[in-house]
Amino acid sequence: GGHAGGVRSERLADRVEQVTVALRDEGILSDVSDEGHAFLLRNECCPYRSCAEDHHAPCDADRRTIEMLIGLPVVQLSTVAGGGERCEYLVVKAEDTDVAAPASQVC
Repeated sequence: GGHAGGVRSERLADRVEQVTVALRDEGILSDVSDEGHAFLLRNECCPYRSCAEDHHAPCDADRRTIEMLIGLPVVQLSTVAGGGERCEYLVVKAEDTDVAAPASQVC
């Protein structure tokens, strides 16, 4: 897919925001909040609500898509398929957020 086109930023916060906006159009994410140590991504309107009760494949595919775009592990906290109110994903911030920058350059 053409997801990655709009996700260019080196800063994690910007990447998460860009991914959320990109995937909002597809009904995969609706909003994101910065929880300090991690970003909490939510989807209030699961597109798979009707079929999700039977299988979790779409949820896992979405999780992998988010993971690929952000470039960090994504943990699925809750799913509509699992009986949750909404789908929630957690992206824990890496110790050094700007992985692309050599450590010697950091002030």
